[in-house]
Amino acid sequence: MVMVAGLAIGYVGWRYRLEEDRREEELLELVRTAVLAMPVEAIATLRGEAEDQARSAHAVLRARLTAVRATVPEVRFAYVFRYRGESGDVVFLADSEAVESTQYSRPGDVYEGAATSPESQRILRTGEASFEGPLRDEFGEWVTAYAVVEGTGAPDVFGIDVEAGAWRWALAREALEGAGIVALVGASIFWLLAGRRRRGQLASEVKKLVQALEQSRGAIMIVGLDSRI
Repeated sequence: MVMVAGLAIGYVGWRYRLEEDRREEELLELVRTAVLAMPVEAIATLRGEAEDQARSAHAVLRARLTAVRATVPEVRFAYVFRYRGESGDVVFLADSEAVESTQYSRPGDVYEGAATSPESQRILRTGEASFEGPLRDEFGEWVTAYAVVEGTGAPDVFGIDVEAGAWRWALAREALEGAGIVALVGASIFWLLAGRRRRGQLASEVKKLVQALEQSRGAIMIVGLDSRI
């Protein structure tokens, strides 16, 4: 049974890693697709400052970001940020979060996480969509995917966050889905082999008994009615 348990645990680990790779690629594909729906002309007019909040371009961008979040329930935050080469700061242009929320990022707010995020730094250098996480910030722990918004005339990046706990739970659920079947099959094989071994032992005992009976045929006693041999 130890072998069966080891088989099930090994399967779960393999399936978890396989599912992790698949979901990572799915999130990257989502961010690559969603970034194409971003309003490039509106983004180009934004300055990354508090006054942007009163501009119609900001409302247009926020509408697209909230649509992404509404379409994909797993997405907790959708946002666009800009890298300012002159200062080295990364600032938010727009965020899908409700304005009244304590987790809302206003236009011009510095994206503090960018300084410690290897992938957000890499995408600014390479322009390639990237994935990272789980990473923790002031709002929680997240897995994140990024894609560059092309055509705005500035290094602007679209990002989406998925809550890390939900991400891990989805991976575990998928990994465990087939573990019961693997354990059942393994246990069946174990009991089948054990049954064959027991049947082999029984057959050996029967064979020995038959041989003993055959050898004792010449030693049968005949007893008369008067109990004499």
